[in-house]
Amino acid sequence: MTVTRRLKYPNPSGGLGALDAKPGSSRSSRPARRRPRPNPQALALATELAEERVARFMGGDKRAFLGIDPPQLLGLYAHLHAQVYGVEPGDLAQDWAQAVAAVKKMLDVEFNSDAVRAVGYVRWAWVRENGRERARRRSGDAGDWRLGWRLMFRSNGLLTDYRVHCARRQSGVRA
Repeated sequence: MTVTRRLKYPNPSGGLGALDAKPGSSRSSRPARRRPRPNPQALALATELAEERVARFMGGDKRAFLGIDPPQLLGLYAHLHAQVYGVEPGDLAQDWAQAVAAVKKMLDVEFNSDAVRAVGYVRWAWVRENGRERARRRSGDAGDWRLGWRLMFRSNGLLTDYRVHCARRQSGVRA
């Protein structure tokens, strides 16, 4: 005995029949992935809060960065980016959700949720980059390199350089 299945949308070319898209339909069977929207308001607020913490720190408050959260850490990054390069990091608002997730992961995994140590890393990276940017300007080499958020919070290369710096400083080697 032979059982014959009747397909809802038969495909004469021998395709998957019912699993194929409806004839004349331009949509695929898989829904489109939702792209996160840019969030310039969140970036502006985080940058403003980070600037307040920087002002408190510069005023002598050594506890200014206690309890800093990942968005404010990104705000600190954006503030220092603007200070060193003279422009806002345009890609950060576009990739806000990814950047916050990267900072959270780095904060938890690499710094054991110690925000003050993470601020030390961010500060070290920007002090170093500021010196390099000044040298590039003195030599007339504009360069095509900048310290992006992905390098800062996703890559382990810069974090390894920071650890080398800390190890050298701890052993008495002048860095």
